[in-house]
Amino acid sequence: MTNFLLGKGENLIEEISVQGGGSPKSPPYTISEAKLRVSSMLEQSCNTLRKLPDSAFPRDEAVISLVLHPEYVAKSYFPNALLRHASLVYVGCVPSEVKPDKRSKGRTPIDSETTELYVKGEREDLYSWSDAIADWDESRNYTKELIALEKLYLRSPAEKIYSSFGQEIHAIVEVVLHANETESRNYVIAGFKNYLKENKVKFEITHKFFVQHLTFIVLKTSEESVQAIASFSLVRVLRRLAGLRSIRPLPVLRAAQDTDHMVTLPKHGCISEAVSVAILDAGLPSEHPMIPWVDYADEVGGGTIPDPDDLQHGLAVTSATLFGHVNPYEELPQPYTNVKHFRVHDSTENDEGLTLPRVLSRIQDVLTRNEFDFVNLSLGPDEPIVDDDIHVWTAVIDDCLSRNGSLMTVAVGNNGESDGALGLNRIQVPSDCVNALGIGACNSNTFLWSPAPYSAVGPGRRPGWVKPELVAFGGSIAEPFLYLGAGSDSSLHQTQGTSFAAPVVLRIASALRAHFPDLSNLATAALLINTATPHSDATRTEVGWGRVCEDLNEMVVCRDGEIRVLYEGEVSPTRWIRAPIPVPPEVESGMVTIVATLYFKSEVDVNSPSNYTGSGIEIVFRPHDQKFPPEGNSQHPSSASFFGNPGGSQTELNLRRDAFKWENCMHSSKNKRASSLSNPCFDIHHLTRSEGQPIASQENLRFALVVSIAASRTRNLYDIVVQRYRGILEPLTPIVELPIELNA
Repeated sequence: MTNFLLGKGENLIEEISVQGGGSPKSPPYTISEAKLRVSSMLEQSCNTLRKLPDSAFPRDEAVISLVLHPEYVAKSYFPNALLRHASLVYVGCVPSEVKPDKRSKGRTPIDSETTELYVKGEREDLYSWSDAIADWDESRNYTKELIALEKLYLRSPAEKIYSSFGQEIHAIVEVVLHANETESRNYVIAGFKNYLKENKVKFEITHKFFVQHLTFIVLKTSEESVQAIASFSLVRVLRRLAGLRSIRPLPVLRAAQDTDHMVTLPKHGCISEAVSVAILDAGLPSEHPMIPWVDYADEVGGGTIPDPDDLQHGLAVTSATLFGHVNPYEELPQPYTNVKHFRVHDSTENDEGLTLPRVLSRIQDVLTRNEFDFVNLSLGPDEPIVDDDIHVWTAVIDDCLSRNGSLMTVAVGNNGESDGALGLNRIQVPSDCVNALGIGACNSNTFLWSPAPYSAVGPGRRPGWVKPELVAFGGSIAEPFLYLGAGSDSSLHQTQGTSFAAPVVLRIASALRAHFPDLSNLATAALLINTATPHSDATRTEVGWGRVCEDLNEMVVCRDGEIRVLYEGEVSPTRWIRAPIPVPPEVESGMVTIVATLYFKSEVDVNSPSNYTGSGIEIVFRPHDQKFPPEGNSQHPSSASFFGNPGGSQTELNLRRDAFKWENCMHSSKNKRASSLSNPCFDIHHLTRSEGQPIASQENLRFALVVSIAASRTRNLYDIVVQRYRGILEPLTPIVELPIELNA
């Protein structure tokens, strides 16, 4: 009898009560000091505002920056009362670094991470605030909240410009405005155009994207005009529009041997027609051997002759999705699913540098019109991510994914050998989406693998720190990735790149769903990460959580002395639940290894990179239900380190950095002596925030938790757990027989 993965772990979960609260905070400044500091900075900003032309302020609106003291970045310290009293509206935030003038308790100031808030208000209200602040009552909450501000200033045009510009006659730039769609259509865009005309700036708006509280505009102009454009009050970011990543195949060693081998195509359709898979890529030729399993949709339309490299890229990605890396000496495996290939890019379009917005517009249309189980994207801007702001591609795609159930894999890019000191080897947009899996490449299809040198590296931003999440075989010069070429025959071609590693992971995900249709996409993602193989010599920035497992049996079948349990549950906002870890009393000796992965999707706040995810999880590991803290006043057993370090400093910054607070994926493993475990559990707390503030959301958070337990001295662990939790935990059984090897 096969020991399949155990499901229904959510039947073990119960709600618990956890007391909150902490000791009073020791402030770095007195209220009087804070008033004097902010008053001086506010006066200076107002003087600058008075010197700018009225046309730069639509409806008199200006945006100023409030840099929080590093000890006041937690959502509970958000200065709501201050903003209300000053008639200001929060419109976003970015991560920042500051050396405060003072720290609490007389400690020496040091450079520290913090958050910079963008707030919007009418100039007259800012002038009134400046005039009145000296007389503010120090007993009022809005006055006390001044302590949270380390710096107040008006961003200069140079601070908004993120690219280098010369004096070229033509430039295509992306301008990000602090305005939602309604504001933009009602007055902001008209005011922006009027300001540019008044300043004699020649321009043409070619594309507009509205995502939540931001407007992204693609603008044709001259490079000498960017300073004037950035002086408009509601401009948040201005940058040169990047091109699309090259999709020309990377060189391989044995290109002349492409057609040495012919393979035998499967004789049957896919294993499951119920699983929907989409590929967003560069198209397919009219004749290719994968037609029986591919539905084709041309989002570009006629009028152009596709570039051969485009079609080769589309072929390779589609072949990887259906068959993985092809073994030239064996019959191709039956595809797990059919796929729908959307042609969203054509490099032969006469677009005058406007490829990016056109491709993104098509991707947005596809994701808005359809909801697929799985989606692969192996193209994007030729632009490494930055920490300061969210790129329009990431904003649009992450927003779409947060509102549908699709699981997307995104190639991280082939810039891994670029200059690391300048950050040019960092993962490329939009693989930084928190609601998608960023996929890197390894260099071998054997167990002797390493990260491929061309594969872009992390980290992502916080949240979204672990990027790439996974790596898969993407080919190398010595060991190319093989795929089916064009024509009606079954000849093979060779290539390498993260573009092909990403659909390999998507194929594994679709295999899981094809065999286990009750698995949710959240559970699928958690299972991929839980069973990934780390590399002993590579860093997390190179391989993320590890190389994806390509053996379906290894993922869903438990060996002797092992169990794997899936929990798919919900947790209410601000509530705590307890998820018991089924380590039975019969496990009495030896070491026990626990590997746990928690995964969920989150709403995103695209105008707030520092507070990008709207939901977070605080998770506490309690290994022994008979051991309590020495104080003796706790209602719950003692905690121990698992995902973070509960014994360390519990500042907000440390929780975000070390305990992955606000990350939507947590994964870790621990080795514990059997004697140190007694009814262990995870206590899970659902955190919510909106625009950096605490909210009382009514939405429950859906999550998937996968826990793997290995106890080598208890060979019959699986049988013990199944018997002990009969009627509670249920083995998941496939609807069709599992393949011997996933990549056979």
